[in-house]
Parts: sequence; C-alpha cells; structure tokens
Amino acid sequence: MRKNQVASILPALAANRRTPNVLFMGNNVAGAEEYVRALGKERVLLGFGGVGGIRKDNEIRYMAVMKGDLGRAYAGELDGSFSARLKEIARAFQKTGIPLDVLRNPDAWLKTHAAVILPLACAIYRAGGDNYRLAKDRRTRTLMMHGVRESLRVLQGAGVPITPPAYQMYLKLPMMIQVALVGNLLSSQHAAISVAGHANAARDEMQTLADEFTGLIRKSGVAAPVLNELYGEIPRLP
Repeated sequence: MRKNQVASILPALAANRRTPNVLFMGNNVAGAEEYVRALGKERVLLGFGGVGGIRKDNEIRYMAVMKGDLGRAYAGELDGSFSARLKEIARAFQKTGIPLDVLRNPDAWLKTHAAVILPLACAIYRAGGDNYRLAKDRRTRTLMMHGVRESLRVLQGAGVPITPPAYQMYLKLPMMIQVALVGNLLSSQHAAISVAGHANAARDEMQTLADEFTGLIRKSGVAAPVLNELYGEIPRLP
C-alpha cells in the first residue's frame, strides 16, 4: 500500500489480535510511531519491496529496482535485533524465490530511500512524467542530483545515519559524473517502468512523503532551497 493509504487499515489491524506480527513494507519517512500507537511496539516490523512498476487494467508490469535482480525484499526489527520471527520471515520469502535482506536500522534505511527517490520523482514530474525527456534534460538532472545531495545533508543534520553507507557517494562523487550516470540510467525501458511508471502512478504518495520529509528539514536546521523547488513540482492533490 502507499504510505498515504496505511492509516485507513490500522484500525482493522489493531482489532486483529490473532496476528502477532505485522510487517509494513513500503515508503515511510515519518517513522513507526503511528503504527506502534495503533498496534503496540511488539507487533510492528518495517520493510520494503525492492520493485517498481505500473498497472494497466488487469496487467501488472514491474521491474526490480536494480537491473538483473528478479526482486528483493527488506525487513527489520525496530530495535535492530535479528529476532527469531525475523529469521522466520526471511525463510518464508526465500521459499518464494525472493531474497530478503535484514535491515539493522529499517527506519534510517527508509528515510535514506526517500531522500533519493523524492528528488528523482520530482524531476520526472518537471519533465512531464517522461524519463526519456529527463534523460536529455541536463539542467533538470543537475537540479535533481543537487536535491539528492541536499536530502542526505538533511538526514545528517537530523541525526539519521545514511543507510546503506554506500549512499554517501552522492555527497562525494563529482556532480558532473553523477549527472552523466543518471542520464544513462534514465534512458531505458527499465526506468520507464520502475521509475517513471511508479512516480506517475503514485503522485499522492509522493506528496505525503514530501510533507514528511519537510518535517525532517525543519528538524535538521539545514537550508534546503533545492528541495523546496523540486517539491513544488508535485501536483497538490485534494
């Protein structure tokens, strides 16, 4: 489910006392507090499904976020422990052919994920929802990558560890190289389905995530003029 839809199902999940473990797999910047209030801390796990795609009529087309990957899932305990139930969940995913990576800090992982995808989605919107058009628009790609860099600085200012640490490369790699690399990635059917397709279908969720990330910006005290400009590209929905 999209992040903006989760609140509607929390009462039903809270009433279901026969299910002791609830794994929320999806975008989340605000953290697990809302889930914990509704269900109790002992029932909540956080995770993510590493695929993106589009739905048309009765057909779903999806691609994994990483090329060559058939699909991957992520999950973790709020306290970072490798619990017995987490091991059982990992085995269940493995049986389906979808490997599950255990997250030691799922909240930080989800915040970092949003820090990267929000500028990307906003750049897609600025390019009219067209990833191929964005791939040819160096100016917007440059703005996007400055937005990613700014987002990561916000995380640092808010005391959120960049997770996985490899994402720190966006703070160090020369901007010229980043802009060129992302241009190549966007010039593909893979990006059309897993990036542009998802961003265009989930504008309401991106609005919610941008609102949540704006709260992080305020907490961090980091100036974010690029993010403020990019977030203005998200259609404001009722």
